[in-house]
Amino acid sequence: MMAVSLLCGNKATMNDSSGGSLIPPTFFFGVMRGLFSTLSITSCLIFPAWTLRLPLTRRDTGAPTQLNGQAGAHLTITNTQNAQYTTQITLGGQSLQILHLTKGSSDLWVGGFQKPQIQYTNTTDISVNLTYAIGSASGPVDFAEFTLGGYHVPSQAFLNVNQSQDMPGNIQTGLDGYFGLSFSRLSNINVALQRAWGNDTTVGRTALSNIFAQNTSVPNFITFLLGRSGDLDDITNGVFTISEYADGYGNIEKAPKLSRFPPQVPQWSTLLDGMHVNGEAYPWNSTVPSLLPPGVNVAVPQGKAVVLLDSGYTLPQLPADAINFIYGKIPGATSFDGTWIVPCNTSVNLTFTFGGQEYPVHPLDMTIPSAQVFADGQNRTVCVNSYQAGNTSANLVDLILGQGFLRNTYASFDFGEKDANGMITVDPFIQLMSTEDANEIQADFMKSRTEALSQLPPEATVDQVKAELAAQTAGQNSTGAASSAKSQDSAAEKETEDVSGGVANGASAKSLLSGGNDSDASELLDKVDKFGPIVVGLLAGNVLIGLLLCVLGVVFVVRRGRTVGPTRTINPSYAPVATKGLDMEDVQYRD
Repeated sequence: MMAVSLLCGNKATMNDSSGGSLIPPTFFFGVMRGLFSTLSITSCLIFPAWTLRLPLTRRDTGAPTQLNGQAGAHLTITNTQNAQYTTQITLGGQSLQILHLTKGSSDLWVGGFQKPQIQYTNTTDISVNLTYAIGSASGPVDFAEFTLGGYHVPSQAFLNVNQSQDMPGNIQTGLDGYFGLSFSRLSNINVALQRAWGNDTTVGRTALSNIFAQNTSVPNFITFLLGRSGDLDDITNGVFTISEYADGYGNIEKAPKLSRFPPQVPQWSTLLDGMHVNGEAYPWNSTVPSLLPPGVNVAVPQGKAVVLLDSGYTLPQLPADAINFIYGKIPGATSFDGTWIVPCNTSVNLTFTFGGQEYPVHPLDMTIPSAQVFADGQNRTVCVNSYQAGNTSANLVDLILGQGFLRNTYASFDFGEKDANGMITVDPFIQLMSTEDANEIQADFMKSRTEALSQLPPEATVDQVKAELAAQTAGQNSTGAASSAKSQDSAAEKETEDVSGGVANGASAKSLLSGGNDSDASELLDKVDKFGPIVVGLLAGNVLIGLLLCVLGVVFVVRRGRTVGPTRTINPSYAPVATKGLDMEDVQYRD
């Protein structure tokens, strides 16, 4: 069985593009290995507008589980590496598995561990190189018949990858590519074809653009609800819909409409009114106006911030001062060079405010328990911060709220409306509906976390963590000195010294940290291995998230009314179609 990964948390740029934004590295515990290989899959898979329920539940690697969608739709759900969840599309007669449900890229590409025998409808010699924050993939643009649930595109453009470098490990171990389902402005394939064949060319439209184009009579929005594992009072699975709200969540239609901001940037970013910890407001001072190119004037209101809502990010990314503001208020929490060790059964009241409404964050989403083997051979549990300090400037935002926030909401993303002449009548907007009861989440946290800790080794004390850090740092310094004496000056060693050197006090958590966009989880893990993690037994074990991620899944619900019609076919005439979303329009190439 072959697999395709959904991508959006990473923006891709063309090989000759000078304007692509690469997400700078962020640092976090190497112990996050198990977390990233598991959590980066949750997000916004765009299925056709007919009802389809696909429960994805965690199981051991083995034979695929056959699950039946409604109205006779049969899609296979496969777990890869005991932590990755996929569902089917068909491309050129080949059944492919979709993985990594995120937002940020728009292009479909195939060409992983097993080269699928795709039946092409057309081929080209037009080459595209997609460069991500970590890794790249290149090859010719080809065409094949495409089916996603009940939708059928006779000839869909995709990148037929014949070369990749430093791509995530899941692509190297059985999965076949990426399926980007974001704004069409991010489509490098479309731009490449327009460059070669002229701006009137529409054959390079993204699969998502084609899907929306054939349903101009239905609302142009998507929604999702992410479940939480490790919570005794919550569901593990989630829900995804298109053009309709999930059962019981129709009131989201009354939620404040959060305009996309800055409006010039084709991503799901908006204004954050505020962040409060135990009722105390964090003083935001937005840097976004200084990040925009000359001539683009955007004023961020005083005290507000620009936030990207992206389920492609497992761990939310905030400025370091904001992270310290949050975790510094947790009793007993200790910071090691920017990374927080937190007592596992303590937390704070964290809320984010959008459109005048507060959205509380469940404490289970603020810390990650990890069972690790310490240097003395003893198994101990350590809890670390899941909200991370990161540089988000390349995304033109002040912070990125990923799954750790979105699990606390039911979210709707509306692509906007256009009239018959293609004029924008409604700009894209976001609506959020809180799924947490602020009066109950602390009690639920204590119950769920206590149950989880009962299945883990005893929790390490702060003194034990400090001692382990000091011992591991001393060992690393000794190794570094020996390497220097041998004049091993390779680039990798130079990077290692940069990461782990300069530990004057013997307690540098950054020594065991590595950087990267968590949408590219496996590459991050490779970097962790390369740099030689130093922390405690925090790296020794791979049991991280055993409790938090015991069962991870998403039910993707794609609706269109209550009935399901036959498979729909898009007319392959390739005449321009005026789609309704602001960013669903054709993107023309310009020198």
